[in-house]
Amino acid sequence: MGDDIISSRFARLIWPIAPETFFSDAWEKQPLVVRRRDANVYRDLLSIDDVDEALTTLNLSYPEIRLARVDQPLDPGDYTFPDGRIDPLAVTKLFRSGVTIVFDQMQRRLPSLGELCRDLESELGIAFQTNLYVTPPHAGGFKGHYDTHDVFVLQIVGSKQWELFESLVELPMPGQHGDDNGTAPGKCTHRFRLHAGDLVYLPRGIYHQARANDEVSMHVTLGAMVRTWCEFLLEAVSELSLRDVAFRRALPIGIGIGKFDHGGAQKEFQSLLTRLAASSDFERTAHSLSKEFVRKHDGILRQQLLQISSLGNLSSESVVVARKGAVRSIERVGDKLAVCHLNTAIELPAHVEKSLSSALSGAPLRVADIAGELDLGGKITLARTLIEEGLLVIVASAASIPKHEGTE
Repeated sequence: MGDDIISSRFARLIWPIAPETFFSDAWEKQPLVVRRRDANVYRDLLSIDDVDEALTTLNLSYPEIRLARVDQPLDPGDYTFPDGRIDPLAVTKLFRSGVTIVFDQMQRRLPSLGELCRDLESELGIAFQTNLYVTPPHAGGFKGHYDTHDVFVLQIVGSKQWELFESLVELPMPGQHGDDNGTAPGKCTHRFRLHAGDLVYLPRGIYHQARANDEVSMHVTLGAMVRTWCEFLLEAVSELSLRDVAFRRALPIGIGIGKFDHGGAQKEFQSLLTRLAASSDFERTAHSLSKEFVRKHDGILRQQLLQISSLGNLSSESVVVARKGAVRSIERVGDKLAVCHLNTAIELPAHVEKSLSSALSGAPLRVADIAGELDLGGKITLARTLIEEGLLVIVASAASIPKHEGTE
């Protein structure tokens, strides 16, 4: 995986491990424990005070917050109001009794976690989500289990003792859960303690359990919701079926009750596999999945109203920069550029391609310094369009940008 794919946010996430080393040695292969010996690594990401504020002021509802205890399930009615809203006082009392507080999908509620996920999504093209676990001393939250998505565990506060076991299944698909009775399937392969500032990466399918030590523990589980080759092939078949009627024909009469011509059906099946190999379109399928990822991306247009309100003051000396964490796709179709972002698409003339690349490079620059062959009016028009679409933002200060320094 090239340096152009791995940018600084992911590199900081797994520091001091190099991204190239991570993807060659650990990704989808084996657990990786990263020691920092620095409790302040995640100081700017999250604090106990942030979590306390979320619990007590955000008016969360079940299952945004769930309570977990290893030895006995909890009834949500024990810590919610009749309308499903969380009762913070009940939650804190149960926490004191040894119950773990689980905050689900907190990237939707806490800006710092949302920014982390959006940055990684824009860098890696993988959807990310976060769960947050606050565990009282000497307690655990769940029985041993494995996840069906890869996870990065960020220890924010305190410490936790982890045990990893032999896997039930390698790289399971979503829904491909194994025995859920909490019994470890095989021998323990790893025992370690995560301290504040540490991280562990677990490929999906790694059976694990964890328990807090003699202090409150808080960790974030950052889940990587990868797409698999199985899903790619399913998309390829779906796409080909729109072009080839053979894939749209009905299955043999009687297949539902096991009474059909097995020889003829097998021959037809092999024929379809041959047609799939010969006629499926890799680029079309990859493009379809890319567009779907962009369309479903949970982008946040922070201060977009203020950006729109400032457009009247946009000039050649305005400093602009690509919106951080934005996911987009750009496709050349004839003499047009199709730019997809969130749930919208715009068309631009193909001759602005170099200027578009310059404006969205991620480096702050004056509108006048946008590269390409556009004249000054064209650069202002392009910048205005990209700001209106939420792809570009006006930077408040131009002090750090040398005057008239071009980018070409």
